[in-house]
Amino acid sequence: MITKALEAKVICPEDVRQRLWQTHVVFNDKVRAVIPYLFKMKNGRLGEDCECLYRTIRNNQDATGKLEAVTLPQWNSAKPQSGKPSDEWAVRADRIRRSGQRPFAQEELLRGLPSEFRRKILEMAFQMVKGHEELLADWKSRHREWRADRAKWESAHPEFMAVLPMFADFENKDGQIRGSRLRWSLYLECLSGSPQLAAWRGGTSEITPLSEQERAELTRPADQFEEFFKKNPELGELDRLYGQYRELFRKPKGRKQHHDGFDHPPTFTLPDPVRHPQWYTFKNKASYRALDLGPKASSLEVCLPGHAESGGRGVWRTLQFRGDPRLRRLTFIGQEGRGRRKTTYRYTDPMSGRCFDADLKGIKLLFRNRQPYLMLTLSLHEQRLPKIERRQIRIPGTQGERSRPAPVDGMTTLAVDFGHRHVAAITLCHCDNGRPQQATFMPHYPHGRTGDQGAKPVGAWLPKLPGLSFDDIGAHDKHLRALVSSSFAGAAERGGVRRGRHVARGGTSFGELRDHINNMKEDQYKKAASLIVATAVRNGVRAILVENLKTYKPTLERTKTENRRRMQWAVRRVIVFAGQLAALYGIKVEDWVPPGYSSTTCSACGWPGYRYKVPRRSEWDRFYGRRAGREYVKMAILERGGPLFCCANPQCTRRRINADVNASLNLHLSYYGLFVRPSYDRRTKAYEIGDTRVADADLRAEVGRYLNGQ
Repeated sequence: MITKALEAKVICPEDVRQRLWQTHVVFNDKVRAVIPYLFKMKNGRLGEDCECLYRTIRNNQDATGKLEAVTLPQWNSAKPQSGKPSDEWAVRADRIRRSGQRPFAQEELLRGLPSEFRRKILEMAFQMVKGHEELLADWKSRHREWRADRAKWESAHPEFMAVLPMFADFENKDGQIRGSRLRWSLYLECLSGSPQLAAWRGGTSEITPLSEQERAELTRPADQFEEFFKKNPELGELDRLYGQYRELFRKPKGRKQHHDGFDHPPTFTLPDPVRHPQWYTFKNKASYRALDLGPKASSLEVCLPGHAESGGRGVWRTLQFRGDPRLRRLTFIGQEGRGRRKTTYRYTDPMSGRCFDADLKGIKLLFRNRQPYLMLTLSLHEQRLPKIERRQIRIPGTQGERSRPAPVDGMTTLAVDFGHRHVAAITLCHCDNGRPQQATFMPHYPHGRTGDQGAKPVGAWLPKLPGLSFDDIGAHDKHLRALVSSSFAGAAERGGVRRGRHVARGGTSFGELRDHINNMKEDQYKKAASLIVATAVRNGVRAILVENLKTYKPTLERTKTENRRRMQWAVRRVIVFAGQLAALYGIKVEDWVPPGYSSTTCSACGWPGYRYKVPRRSEWDRFYGRRAGREYVKMAILERGGPLFCCANPQCTRRRINADVNASLNLHLSYYGLFVRPSYDRRTKAYEIGDTRVADADLRAEVGRYLNGQ
């Protein structure tokens, strides 16, 4: 079952809008009032019987009904039958009823509310408490495993643990300095001026520092550390262990931490109608009726809680709403099902033109700036396709073998290599005798582009979304941070004011601007996911291959621009949206494909290569003119993160190609288990290609001569 949410804006008079807002406020306030009693039951503060009753019903399917029954004064428990474990709650409930100590009096706490509204309040409160309990149990399990792994690692490296306090002193003194290059420079000076660290394994305490000339020639910090550790291998091994220990058992500064360095345990936030709202849902005929999804106007009757003097009866109100255009594709086809009859709809998908059976699971009432909206939740029956066989393969960078899907002959895969100059590089391959064969495909252009009717098949596609790019959104975000910094500047001079004077108590500075930027990002992520899945559906794809970027971290080896753009690109959000949308068509999103060396290895011959760019005149005058010592010349410059790729093999049939397209083709090879990571020796700076050993400098010279026609 696939869930799809369709949003509709409510068009109603002011009095009805106020009634809807009052419904929202009452729902959150009452849920907030019930939650403390559930925690008291869970923690045993209301007696042993209430605690056992909660433990008994927490995993019960009708837990809300049983909780509602035990809090009513007129409830009479059925006589429990001995020997049945399912009647344990009845034994406890009957004992609580006889003692007269109910968890809380529902008729007083939820006075004047309809029975259906009361049940929704108890259901939401129970779901929130149970969800927090599951999160806490998961955190405790991960914490135990983390502590066991840390104890095992520390017992295996006693020499390193003896010098770890020296690294802790550096972190407390200079580890929080802003600016990565300055911080790494101080770290290098700390290593150079600590002879006791060189003797951490009982060796000599002599250190060979870098000379001033070497520091001047090696401008990149990564190159300076590589040369320093080559002269001091003991410190290199110590730095490797320190980096491994930090990655495994130290959380970045600024994040909430447990006292031993692990993640902070999950906290519970009480609902609030404005700051932390919980939304009321109309689920059955007791809460909504007469849903009309007409082509021109749509309406719905909902039951809202009345006043206290109405005797707990709900008041029916008719809501007119202007819905999502996708609501017009929803058609009522009748009532089906055995026993409890359910209303069934049919949803016409615009992407594939197919019709899916749909069930309306509920209508959620939510607010944005006091404007009511209705969120219709549909459950669609996804397309059933034959499952792909599994196989055992070894993933580079992991331990052991894992079960992964095996491509079969005739199967079509779509590889997506995300980029920061465009959405992604998309390529398509067919499986032919266990090997991927690149094929042309029809791209799905974004809405608003002309000429889609006469579009031609392409071998690779670099799509761009209309509107703002991620660089533009990042510029907005940077401007927002500047506004926040200026508004809080001089707080110490104003007597320690912790918030701007324009911000109300409990509010957030520039809240509307923050929401606007987040909405722009969310819109771009959903558009990118829809574009990828639409292209896959249009070309009969069975699997979408996505690179695994969970371990991606900014490093000094990458340029500042590349690190910044990668961190702005929330690839995980796009993958989640794409997975939810692709499941409707039976397409599997494989997000485990390792991306290592995919952009620096030729997809045609497997040789290593280099990325490069051809700078424009403005870039030449600003960045490259002084380095080259000449006037502007249209030439290729080898640069990490460049948009183009050149293979170092003189016999390669496809030497120059877009770097992201080359990485996308390598993702196909990784999925098929045919991608071979190049073997590189950092000490000798040479590649091992087959039985031959080629120096990195010779390959760079060959690429430079080929690109610049020398």
